[in-house]
Amino acid sequence: QSINHVEVAQAIESAGADWMVIHGRCRSDRYDVAVNLESIKECVDSINIPVLGNGNIFSNLDSKTMIRHTGAAGVMVSRGALGNPWVFKSLKQISQKDFQPTIEEWASVVDRHLLYQQEIWGDTRNGAVRMRKHLLWYSKGWNIGKAFREKVSSVDTISDARVMIAKFVLDTQNLAEQKKRFDGITQNPKDFSLSLDKDATQSERANMTWDPKWEMDRKLDRGVGEDQLDT
Repeated sequence: QSINHVEVAQAIESAGADWMVIHGRCRSDRYDVAVNLESIKECVDSINIPVLGNGNIFSNLDSKTMIRHTGAAGVMVSRGALGNPWVFKSLKQISQKDFQPTIEEWASVVDRHLLYQQEIWGDTRNGAVRMRKHLLWYSKGWNIGKAFREKVSSVDTISDARVMIAKFVLDTQNLAEQKKRFDGITQNPKDFSLSLDKDATQSERANMTWDPKWEMDRKLDRGVGEDQLDT
């Protein structure tokens, strides 16, 4: 009931901050509420220290849209990096195109994440359950299919998860090779690359109203509650 972003921004500047980040939603908003670019702009215009815009930054285009509409000095990425650590490479590209990892690059990063998880939790159900949602995020945008997501969302060990990922990579590579033989052309790795915003229209992206993580966060993030963990 208290929209006080400008007042808070001015107080932060007066307190001696060198810069600040503002997320374009109220705490009471859910992720399906559009990022309020105008409110971020009001903060930018009301203070002299740099302001970074945050909220629904999932791609190069999102970053450019945020800066263009708000005048922010830069952006902060949070959920946009979940399952897509390549987003930071995308933001550095001059064009609006996003960086597209090959299936091999993708698999290398996922395997490294699985290794980190195993080093902390061991090859236990506890560690696997904590990793499930990350595997679902990593699978977003790939031609994996419902069956794979069902299996990976209930995996019980890191070793099993690693086997599943390796099989998916092999299947994808075989599919690419088959297409190459049938079409008589070189397979473009981008055909199998991560594309977090492939289903969005241009107008939706411009208005920052489409959230590609919404379905993952609210519908597919299963089995990750503390009550699911081993005691």
